[in-house]
Amino acid sequence: MAWAKAGTTTLGSAGDDLDITSMTANKFNQFLVHTLNTGGTSKHNFTFDNNDNTDYARRRSYNGAADSTDTSQVQIEYLGDEASDRFEVIYGSNITSEEKLNIHFAITGSTVPNRAEAVSKADITTNSGQYTRIDCNNTGGSGDFDTGSNISALGSELTPASATSIETGSIYIDTDTASRYWFDGSNWRGNPITYDNQAIIQNGSVGTSAPTTFSNFTVGNNPNRILVVACGSYNSNPDITGITWNGSESFTHITRKTRGTNYKVELWYLVNPTPTTANVVISSSGMGQMGAIVYSFYNVDQSAPIGAIVTKDESSASTTPFINITPTNTGSMIVDCWYNGANSATPNNDLTDGVNIICGGVDRSMASQYSLTPTIGSVNSMSRTSGIGNYVQIACEIKNG
Repeated sequence: MAWAKAGTTTLGSAGDDLDITSMTANKFNQFLVHTLNTGGTSKHNFTFDNNDNTDYARRRSYNGAADSTDTSQVQIEYLGDEASDRFEVIYGSNITSEEKLNIHFAITGSTVPNRAEAVSKADITTNSGQYTRIDCNNTGGSGDFDTGSNISALGSELTPASATSIETGSIYIDTDTASRYWFDGSNWRGNPITYDNQAIIQNGSVGTSAPTTFSNFTVGNNPNRILVVACGSYNSNPDITGITWNGSESFTHITRKTRGTNYKVELWYLVNPTPTTANVVISSSGMGQMGAIVYSFYNVDQSAPIGAIVTKDESSASTTPFINITPTNTGSMIVDCWYNGANSATPNNDLTDGVNIICGGVDRSMASQYSLTPTIGSVNSMSRTSGIGNYVQIACEIKNG
């Protein structure tokens, strides 16, 4: 359950009504009521949805005295007949077809502060639905609520995006998913994507039989986990037919690209892998001169983790191969996979090094790199320095969550 603002009203001039006339319906509400006094007595009387039928009842104690009760009332008369400022907190249920039950606490700003506690209800005789309005009125008071008096409502079921007013730097914690978010003024950002672990395999032989295995790889018990496998091989066929984690958890294919009829690169992912030490197994009918890396990250979107995807089949030889990618989602990371099959020394990545390896000879190089902090909405060049040669390269965006 997360509380967020559902509505608020501040008086611009003195008056007897302090109302929120349109607020988001929620199963549970909190109301914070602060009234400033103009000099005469004032009261806190409440109704829901402007309903003034005899649907209300309450039990109240003032400064610990014996309870007083009211039933079949046209309003909840909670606190009145005092010429002072006051602050009240109400916790209430607001469930369709159920009585609306409330708990009240209040203090008045007298020389010696007074307190009041109460419980109240509105039955469903007139309105069985959820209310979306609350009125605090001063009926019977000789004074007014002064300028600056405020009533604010909090709701229990609001998502961050639906709150009516969000201050920059606000924090929202979703206890169901153990996720934490902060508001940067225009977007909600989750905990940043974080690196957990990585491992490489290198296979220098031609036509090596499958499967190929990352043995005893460890995935930490972190929230919103993802595994990513980047793989490059000299032969353009066969494709990877599948990747598994922990014996039975299957990866999803992101993209692949070949350079002519020769070398090839692929990207795969698995969300929510079991946190344990186990094997990552790549299945194919024989990928030769292969290099591969498995990454473990967390704080990643679990429902649709992949954003932008780009591929490049470069026939011109280059000592500075690159691919451009523009991530569009706040908090995203980027990762690539590259293979060079002609006269290439060991490459050097310009971003966080994932892997730079020679695959069975100086003319067979595979590399992968990532950035946890790319520039969102702008071109990011995933480049490296290598020996001269043509190449194939792919990259994708992985979304924060």
